[in-house]
Amino acid sequence: MGQVGLNERQIQAVKLVKEKGNIRLSDLQDFYKETTRKTLYRDLQGLADKGILKAQGEKKGRRYGI
Repeated sequence: MGQVGLNERQIQAVKLVKEKGNIRLSDLQDFYKETTRKTLYRDLQGLADKGILKAQGEKKGRRYGI
């Protein structure tokens, strides 16, 4: 996945989605406790912008899936 310009956190997010079906920002925060919520949000939004994940829902209830 590094070929499409994904960072380590984004790769982990895609793996989590494949495991669980969809994830929330808080799911990713469990893995990256030292990373700010805003950074993790940008990672997930970047995956959605690239078409790798689809964002479902609005704001706090937003989930990301394939």
